[in-house]
Amino acid sequence: MTHANVRVLAVDPDTAWKREDMARAYEELAQRFGAPRAVLVDGASELRDGAETLKSQRADTIVLGDFKHKEANVLKSVIGDRWSVVGGDERFAEFQTQVGQTRSAIQQTELAHLVPPGKRRKPGS
Repeated sequence: MTHANVRVLAVDPDTAWKREDMARAYEELAQRFGAPRAVLVDGASELRDGAETLKSQRADTIVLGDFKHKEANVLKSVIGDRWSVVGGDERFAEFQTQVGQTRSAIQQTELAHLVPPGKRRKPGS
């Protein structure tokens, strides 16, 4: 699948989206365009839970997690607390450098869907 296979169905900016808002938005899209075969969501609970609500109402819809976030969660479970550590672990620092170089090399190519998520700090860390 490439960007040519994707069609934007709606853009609805708001200052905050809750699970209920997403469930309603998914249902409105399903009524307008037909029930989706699949909904691809990242790790955000409001997106995932809203899609699960749609799935519970429409047995033919499946909810899929995106590869980048799944990959990041698996990596985090393998390396543990070192995920948020800056420095201190030479091998991990080298890994982070390689991830950054890989991101730069493939983000504007047909492999862009495999670009690992950018490292973000949680507030207060």
